Amino acid sequence: MAQLDPAMLARAFRAITQLDRVGTESVDGVDTTHYVVTVDTMKALRLLGLEDLAGVNIDDLRTSLPKTFDYDAWLDDSGRPVRLKARYAGACIDVHLSQWGEPVSVSAPPASQVSQFSF
Repeated sequence: MAQLDPAMLARAFRAITQLDRVGTESVDGVDTTHYVVTVDTMKALRLLGLEDLAGVNIDDLRTSLPKTFDYDAWLDDSGRPVRLKARYAGACIDVHLSQWGEPVSVSAPPASQVSQFSF
């Protein structure tokens, strides 16, 4: 889940191989520019420090993951992500980011709302 951290996302920008501007859109009331982003999958894993993901060797990942990965990104006028959307292997992740610079309060959910996730 590290790729959802905005600081880690910025680090992974160095793995971008293609950036296509789609147009402008309003997302959650924010004016944004929509891009389709293509990244080099293995380079992104290395930049994120995920070479040994959950005990899986990077060479094993090389054969099971696509060479490149596409996702959609909507950026505000300051270049901050407002929405990120990716689809892979039948799953869709759609992340909305807001209230940049405002204080955040985080608390753990109750045990009844927690489940295990593994590869």
